[in-house]
Amino acid sequence: MKSRLVNVADYRTEARKVLPRMLFDFVDGSALDGLTAARNRSGFADWRFQSRSFRSSSIPDTTWTAFGRSFATPLIIAPTGASGLLWPSGEAATAAAAAAGGHVMQVSAGSLASMEAIAEGARGRGERWLQLFLYRDRGLTSEFLTRARAAGYTAICVTTDAPVHGRRECDIRNGFTIDQRLTLWTMFDAALHYRWWLRMRGAGPFTLSNFASHSSGDMSEMASYIASVLDPDVTWDDLAWLRSEWDGPLIVKGILHPEDARKAVEIGCDAVQLSNHGGRQLDGALAAIDALPPITDVIGGEVPIFLDGGIRRGTDILKAIALGATACVIGRAHLWGLAVAGEKGVEAICNILVSEMRNAMTIGGWRSLSDLNSASVTRLNS
Repeated sequence: MKSRLVNVADYRTEARKVLPRMLFDFVDGSALDGLTAARNRSGFADWRFQSRSFRSSSIPDTTWTAFGRSFATPLIIAPTGASGLLWPSGEAATAAAAAAGGHVMQVSAGSLASMEAIAEGARGRGERWLQLFLYRDRGLTSEFLTRARAAGYTAICVTTDAPVHGRRECDIRNGFTIDQRLTLWTMFDAALHYRWWLRMRGAGPFTLSNFASHSSGDMSEMASYIASVLDPDVTWDDLAWLRSEWDGPLIVKGILHPEDARKAVEIGCDAVQLSNHGGRQLDGALAAIDALPPITDVIGGEVPIFLDGGIRRGTDILKAIALGATACVIGRAHLWGLAVAGEKGVEAICNILVSEMRNAMTIGGWRSLSDLNSASVTRLNS
């Protein structure tokens, strides 16, 4: 990649130049006033490292374990719906990049490509976990589990923080829908961002392929179908049912309260993922980094804890691990890389974060991730 793109923020700036405004706002946007999205980022600045002397290693160990397996880096790719709009076969490109770097990929149920095509895109490498919702039609949920097993997905990540879509005012103002119709404005916007237009012109028609057998209409009709089968009335009993249906690792995404973390573990979930959906759902919700210490106090050491929200630096990942996280999940960050350069862009973003992480570990005196603990960071007075 170009040497001037040296961090995640650089890729975001470049992505703004490449993507049509509606699409950039769709990825970058947040709910209402964006308070939670902003706190996801600023919360990391409240914590400072307490580095140690004479403990450095030139090759720090970034491996970690979960579910009886070892992983190369504590970097997980988040399930981001419709990311195939950013680059042709964008989800498969992301899967290939994740596999090349030894990173886990959480695959969105709302991907443009099917879960099977995404697995094929990884060319037989890497580890993928399928994101899943609890649908009103439990048969649909069971079907996804069966397909996930057959396609080699090793874990299920059930999402609890998006029973309905949050109010994202940029999308409302822009009139954005996944099934974009050509208007005078969209044609003008595409002309201004011709690089995106040229690379995507042969990629359509777009479809949410995982649901193709249930809705044969256009993208708009398919999106309406998906909205109709999402179940906002799920309970802990429904999670217990899912636990009985899936015999592999089960992760609950969207946990922010210690009591919910405890309940998930009691039901038999194998991990919890602290997430507010990138600030795209309930504005004013707690940032994941702020929720982490009390949840660590309740379930730390019992099951892996993943943190999702606001990761823009490798040092963010280290701070989260020091506070009890097992690994961290990136969403928008990898999408900026995808928008700029496809598979190579996602690889570049992951490499930047891992490089920042290893550099900080060497300087801070942490030879391995296991050396990081609550004594490695201190909170500034607020």
